[in-house]
Amino acid sequence: MSKKKSIQKSTTPIVKLSYPLLYLQAGLTIVMLILAVMTLFHGSMLPWFELSLGITLLDIALNNALFYKRNGGTILYTLIGIILLALSIIELLGEIL
Repeated sequence: MSKKKSIQKSTTPIVKLSYPLLYLQAGLTIVMLILAVMTLFHGSMLPWFELSLGITLLDIALNNALFYKRNGGTILYTLIGIILLALSIIELLGEIL
């Protein structure tokens, strides 16, 4: 008498996920770090640094909410990101006008 082992097959399909927002966050972080160094030598780059920092923080907040399911820091990242974006846009418009 032979015993048959029952093998249960998984019914959930394996989905290959791509994380473009995480790649965007990594790219924005590199740009932000480059602009931070440039701001140390040229103070006129500060609005561009604030703009990149604000966008990076908004992307971090979105990644926290979507991928990591952490909502505690998301609100803080979003608020600081919006404030930095507003300040940088005001400064850049002030330079143009």
